[in-house]
Amino acid sequence: MAKEKRVIHKDKRKSDDFVHSAEDEANARLIAAAPELYEQAKILDRLLTELSMQGETGTDEALDEVRAVLAKVDGGEG
Repeated sequence: MAKEKRVIHKDKRKSDDFVHSAEDEANARLIAAAPELYEQAKILDRLLTELSMQGETGTDEALDEVRAVLAKVDGGEG
């Protein structure tokens, strides 16, 4: 098992340092980007819907997947 990389930051609220993992850092970036990602997923849903209505093949499965993700975010089952 590989040792997890640790990241040390100066906590501005305290005088001492705190340590968290690189995974924590990545999760924080993902959470910060979540609103933009959600808006982009809604745009993708609209585009795939238009393509599907035009008879474009291969869009239905992708549309189902995007809608499942949006349902999870909106509190429904995905």
